[in-house]
Amino acid sequence: MLVNFYKALHIKKLSENKYKGRFVQKLDLFIDVLCGIAMAAGIMFQGVLADNNASGHEGWFNWLLAIAIVSFIIFILNVIVVFKEKK
Repeated sequence: MLVNFYKALHIKKLSENKYKGRFVQKLDLFIDVLCGIAMAAGIMFQGVLADNNASGHEGWFNWLLAIAIVSFIIFILNVIVVFKEKK
């Protein structure tokens, strides 16, 4: 997600071919949504580990939750960059 955010900023600055750049940015947003779905599946899998009393599942859950929150913030910033019109 961080790479897609950087790429969206870079495309926004270049803006040589506006149509192609917008398409790539929207494709990157779709990829970010797929990453978010995968992150949600990982968090749900943490419930399976918790049910089985796997050792260290609380630590893994905390790391995964922190990564999910940071990724969501980056996703929101990416949406703002993609859909904000250049003045």
